[in-house]
Amino acid sequence: MKTSKGVKPMIDRRIRRDIMDVIENTCDRMTERFSRVLCVRIDVRFPADYPHDGLNREIGDMTKRLREGLGFHGIEVQYIWTREQKTSENPHYHLMVFVDGHEVTSPYRIFSAAERLWGNIIGVSARGLIDHCNHDHNGIAAYNGIMLLRPRDKASGQEFDEQSQEFDNSRAYVLSRASYLAKTHTKGNAPYRVREYGYSQLR
Repeated sequence: MKTSKGVKPMIDRRIRRDIMDVIENTCDRMTERFSRVLCVRIDVRFPADYPHDGLNREIGDMTKRLREGLGFHGIEVQYIWTREQKTSENPHYHLMVFVDGHEVTSPYRIFSAAERLWGNIIGVSARGLIDHCNHDHNGIAAYNGIMLLRPRDKASGQEFDEQSQEFDNSRAYVLSRASYLAKTHTKGNAPYRVREYGYSQLR
């Protein structure tokens, strides 16, 4: 992804710092481990008439199955999800996935898997319930499926500087988009002792 030089994360101050810390740490741990990391954002919703029990069982099942499914093929996946609910009967979830970019190069593999798994879990077609997040909150087209590329080991001099700048710019863009998961708006409505976010642990 081409970005302008000197890009910094445009992160709203009205965010949950605990959630943002998890996002940043997950991103950095993955890029330390893999020289290519694909970053994908997904929004997940229930049908309007779904009999939700107030817990987070479904999103927990989906992220577990997504990780196990790709892990079966030796593909490392990390994720963080957040729960939000305003006036609707059911919550919705925002999900950020970080995957080994040597093995998965397109976000559509993640989109497809998420839609299939979510449909299996809720028992109906998930068509229209998995948002690919290819627009920002203002409806403007936005990148998704960002590939973070560490500078090549053999790069030096100007080449290294350019690759480092591109990595920093792309990381800033990923964190800017992922900060939506950490916003305070529409949080705080979960039932007592029900978590508002969850995340994986690096193996």
